[in-house]
Amino acid sequence: MKKVYLMFFGMVLFVCTTNAQLVVFSDDYAAGVTFTAFGGSVNSLAIDPTEHHSGTASLKIPVTTGYTGGTLIADAPKNLSGYNTLTFWAKNDKPYFLDGAGFGIDATDTYKVERNGLTVTSTWTKFFIPIPDASKLTAADGLFHFAEGSGEGAYNIWIDDIQYENIGFGVVSLSSASFATQTQEKEVGQNFGAEGTTSVFKVSGVDVQLNTAKVYFNWTSSNPAIATFDALGVGTALAVGTTNVTGKLGSVNATGVLTVNVSAPVSPTIAAPTPSRNAAGVISLFSNAYTNNPVDTWRTDWSSGFNELTDLKIAGNDTKKYQLHHFAGVEFYGSPVNATNMDYIHIDVWTPSVNTFTLRLVDFTGPNTESEISRTPAVNTWVGYDIKLSEFASLGSRSKLSQMLFLVPPGTSGTYFIDNVYFYNSALPISFTDFKVTRKNNTALLQWNTAFELNNKGFSVERSSDAVNFKQISFINASDAASGAHAYTATDLIPVKGVNYYRIKQVDFDGHVTYSATQSLSFEGTGTTKLALFPNPAKDKVAITLGGIESSAARYYIVGADGKVVRTGSFDKSLGNSVQTLDVSNLARGIYMVKLTDGTKQQSAKLILN
Repeated sequence: MKKVYLMFFGMVLFVCTTNAQLVVFSDDYAAGVTFTAFGGSVNSLAIDPTEHHSGTASLKIPVTTGYTGGTLIADAPKNLSGYNTLTFWAKNDKPYFLDGAGFGIDATDTYKVERNGLTVTSTWTKFFIPIPDASKLTAADGLFHFAEGSGEGAYNIWIDDIQYENIGFGVVSLSSASFATQTQEKEVGQNFGAEGTTSVFKVSGVDVQLNTAKVYFNWTSSNPAIATFDALGVGTALAVGTTNVTGKLGSVNATGVLTVNVSAPVSPTIAAPTPSRNAAGVISLFSNAYTNNPVDTWRTDWSSGFNELTDLKIAGNDTKKYQLHHFAGVEFYGSPVNATNMDYIHIDVWTPSVNTFTLRLVDFTGPNTESEISRTPAVNTWVGYDIKLSEFASLGSRSKLSQMLFLVPPGTSGTYFIDNVYFYNSALPISFTDFKVTRKNNTALLQWNTAFELNNKGFSVERSSDAVNFKQISFINASDAASGAHAYTATDLIPVKGVNYYRIKQVDFDGHVTYSATQSLSFEGTGTTKLALFPNPAKDKVAITLGGIESSAARYYIVGADGKVVRTGSFDKSLGNSVQTLDVSNLARGIYMVKLTDGTKQQSAKLILN
């Protein structure tokens, strides 16, 4: 019996020495580990002392709307080469699959490994995510990540004892590896890589499939003169020709073949046409013609494979060049687009060879919905697509559009040039390109131009003394000339004393109207600074009327009720006798004093924000 006990003790000692651990979470985040949410995710994570697999607490993950997800990041890189498996325990209060969990998501996702569709129940269960090649992980900071959608409704997930282990006795072993068999079209100088890289491990005799980053594989090009690979699994096209790529994961040959056809670089010499739609009815994502809605990224890190994006100028016009393989994602989570009042999306496309272009829109209002439309582009010429938003039939809403994808057919690749991506309302009949008011003796000369006219009846010239109540002073019929750019003038022969506010109301034959910006002109003599605010009370924006500015600039101050200056700025002399807009949306609601001075004169007015 004594020998048996000694043998058992020796086995326990061996297990303890080979099953060394690096803790990521146990009762709380490990020292130096923090949670970083994925873009667009909804998270309300908490340390829960009422549930735990071991110790005193676990990580509670409520699943509510949209999706929840993020990554646990170390403040300093960790050497994980001494471990072969990431493990964690999980349970929930409504048995469902956990969409994904793994490691390697950080600033680059180079070493990402993920296991999908994990069956989580109301009983604590241990999950294993083997490391395909631990020798690669000498400086890792993306230690654990998860993602879960809300398709099954609201419920809670608990995760505990996240750690790296070195599990021995052949419990974890590599079974097979594979990648997608496909053909990619690349240009000389472009990067590329295999897609659909996966590995299968036996964990206690059960197959566990992992989405495995290409960096863990060793890649071989059949023709190194055409293309070669670096240590990260990134291929580079070197010369015109064709090469076949094979791969291995450790000692296991991966199934799949990547054929790469390399051609000379392609570039158009003619820019996309300049759009001329009324900016008042446009929400632009990318165009030199309009103010663009902020976009988080024009190529997401989850874009398929080696989709390359190059920002360039063609004939002075900003253009985006995509070398697509399957799809590239665009995200604007930070400033989602409310296209409820828009009826079209426009995009200009130029391609040398691709015969199918697909555009997908994704909306994050409530449950995420998405829909896509495909078109067949002509080659070697700019093609402008105006696609009705109603064609995106599976799009449940378009009040919070947050993603867009450009796709080519699966297994294919090609080059696209993209420009002028914007949503618009087709009902707006004209596009004002300029409106100015100048003093001519004792009259006011109004001049405006249009770049685009459709169904235009004419223009009502309107004047106001308070910038709120406008009255028509004349009507100018639309030009009889063909559609295109037109110039118009009108004269106010009897402007009122003080500040006159002018705007142009365009009227179409259907009764629809479009307004120009508001301009002002003072008839109490030049050089005096007049201050008026409208609307007042205001909510998000307030217009401030400037008279003549005598010095190089006029400076404004917004002063709170406590006498503190909460905002200051300046207007250049060239902005004299105009109406400018101030954004006050981030100021607390209340009463303020707005002061304006050009160094010679000072005016002030009370501003109410509600």
